[in-house]
Amino acid sequence: MKSLKILVLEDSVLTGRDLKNTLLKAGHLPPRVCRNVGEAIRTIDSEPFDIALIDIELEDKQSGIDFAHYINENHKIPFIFLTSHDDDNNFFLAKETNPAAYLIKPFKVRELDLQLRLAYENNLEDGGNELNFNPFIFLPVQGGIKKIDKNEVVYLNAIQSYTLIYLKGNKQPEKFSVNLGYLSQFFTEHKFVKISRSAVINLEFFEEVTDGFVILTGLPNKVKLKVSANSELLRTIKLIRRPK
Repeated sequence: MKSLKILVLEDSVLTGRDLKNTLLKAGHLPPRVCRNVGEAIRTIDSEPFDIALIDIELEDKQSGIDFAHYINENHKIPFIFLTSHDDDNNFFLAKETNPAAYLIKPFKVRELDLQLRLAYENNLEDGGNELNFNPFIFLPVQGGIKKIDKNEVVYLNAIQSYTLIYLKGNKQPEKFSVNLGYLSQFFTEHKFVKISRSAVINLEFFEEVTDGFVILTGLPNKVKLKVSANSELLRTIKLIRRPK
């Protein structure tokens, strides 16, 4: 696996230094660490990078999301968001930029390296364009790589640092040592909706919402999942109401 050239946007000197040391220990090239959006733009415009690590919250007029929009408009490289706040508002705004991943601090060194390499490889597989709309994703399993057809995914469920992927017609889920916060970034098509912190569903298999639970088909038995009060689901589906 090649050593990646990485741009880091992080305004904390200490965190930036830690990230630099982590990336060097993982075998990557010395990263360029920028402390604000202006510096990051000048840097990415002056030299090529394989991928960017972007802190969302900055002590700056512009946020990491602003820099992500700039990358999308001017540079076709994948980027991973870093955040200390696991809230739906940040997630929704970040999702609009089609990131390769969304990583919540603190994170494990191995997890960061794995996500960087997966994002880079998936971007190559898709030709560097519209990464998240590739119908297939490739995930690491013991001794190899498994190809997943996203159209066959009924839902994803988080179990601690793992994600269970339930595929159409299968009794048992596929288990991957990748957290849902990261993996859900490869499921940004409109039919995939986050219904809680631990679950993302495919609307192709959605049947109904009743008493705060969503009912899914596509598996040997119907699935009943709890829906959070501020879920994206009710904002996504179009409900036809009777005229007054």
